[in-house]
Amino acid sequence: MRIRRFDSPADLAAAAARTFVAAARRAIAARGGFSVALAGGSTPRALYQRLAEARLDWSCIDVYWSDERFVPRGDALSNEAMARAALLDRVAAPRVHPMVCAASAQASAERYQRYLPPQLDLVLLGIGADGHTASLFPGASALHERTQCVVAARGPEPARERITLTVPYINGARAVWFLVSGADKAAALARVLHGAEDPDRTPAQAVARHARRVTLFADRAALP
Repeated sequence: MRIRRFDSPADLAAAAARTFVAAARRAIAARGGFSVALAGGSTPRALYQRLAEARLDWSCIDVYWSDERFVPRGDALSNEAMARAALLDRVAAPRVHPMVCAASAQASAERYQRYLPPQLDLVLLGIGADGHTASLFPGASALHERTQCVVAARGPEPARERITLTVPYINGARAVWFLVSGADKAAALARVLHGAEDPDRTPAQAVARHARRVTLFADRAALP
């Protein structure tokens, strides 16, 4: 894992945006396109707002999701709605693949499986105060899925029904980034980095310790 520490969430977002732009341009030049799974939350929102001002050929970028709440797309709890407001509705012609795409979370997961490419270029993730990442929560059966790329899952209220990428699929991406800020994440992040191997307690370990190429972007509150 490569660890990058920043003085503030703003510095973190600025650096992540620069790195994102460079990675996307390299992929477009090399393979004709760039595929990314976006994350929800306040830290990614700051990144997305910066990316909306970046010079990128969004028509060559496919946008997926690391996880989503099973709510209407315009709902305030929707990761897609947040990303659209911060970024996707502000740039030209990105190819967006909504995760809520059927009448139930299970049907959406089954359908989304058919949309996903064999490998994503980048998966963006956060880490919750309980150690979860995407919608892979402590003790959840979804943590142990080994054959599917995406599954229906359960999370805390509100909006308990979720859809999430699975550990093997995330770990197969060309790159995985964790964006982590705030003192409330420090204990969980310490377990991810230094704790005993126990992904049932700290699901983010299953990705952070085993994905092909991991970068942690963290501010000093989360990573003293």
